[in-house]
Formats: sequence, C-alpha cells, structure tokens
Amino acid sequence: MERMIGKTPTEITQTDDTITFAFSGGEIARFHHYQWCCENVYVDDVNGDWSDLIGVPLLVAEERDGEYATDEYFESVTWTFYAFRSINGSVDVRWCGTSNGYYSESVDFDFEDAAPVASEAEDDGYVAVFPPLKQREGGEGSPASSPTSPPICGATVK
Repeated sequence: MERMIGKTPTEITQTDDTITFAFSGGEIARFHHYQWCCENVYVDDVNGDWSDLIGVPLLVAEERDGEYATDEYFESVTWTFYAFRSINGSVDVRWCGTSNGYYSESVDFDFEDAAPVASEAEDDGYVAVFPPLKQREGGEGSPASSPTSPPICGATVK
C-alpha cells in the first residue's frame, strides 16, 4: 500500500466488494477479495468523502489491525480497517470478512503499474521498432509517391 503514497488519484470507484483507485500516472490500485469457497468479504462502512482524495497526492494509505471475533452465525469474523488521507480530507474504510474459520477473510490488494507505451509493448518477446517514414522519391504524381504504389514490407494499403 505504501506505493500509493504520493500518487494522485484521478478516479475512485467502490462496489460492495471492491475499491479501485486510478492514478494520474496510469497506475491502478485495487482492494478486493479472491473468493475461495465459504467466506464473504465486503466493504462494511465508509467514513468520509472519496472526492476529498481526487486530484491531490495521497499522504497516508495504511491498513490497521483487524479485530477478530465470532458470532452466532459464523465461526469467524474479521474486521480490517484502511485509512486514506490527503490535504483535502480523509476516508476510513471498514471491511468485514466472515467464514466458517477455514477460509481467508482478508482483503487482497493489487497494484498495477502504468501500461507500457505502445512503442514499448512486447508481443511474444519481440519489439517492433519502425523508423520514421520518409517521402519517397519521384515527387507528387509520380508512380513512386502514388497511393496505389506497392507498400513497403508487403503491407496492404486501403
């Protein structure tokens, strides 16, 4: 989570079981739970306004220790707390996880770096690098510069 500190959120979305931050540098942070079987992990309460975090760097992004308990319906209940702070305000989130005690009730955190620029994208281990296009000799109207001229490298031009 410390990778979020100093990043500027541009969008924050929340559902019952996922909170996603999109950052100005293209990074994505996601809080969710990988479901296994007989557990339920969800956002139980949000205190604060997500809009207070948009457009300014995060100063705090931390997980607080959860409380463990049991209740009459489940053998295990886990509370996990998250705090997010910026100069404009703060948001505190409480997650609840319940299970029969045999499955994880934790919140999973994924952080994805920005996607590579198209010219840096790799496909099957090869990188395609194209030189800048040069005007073909022959001038305007000549067969060498005509749109119907055979393309370079056998590509089809439409």
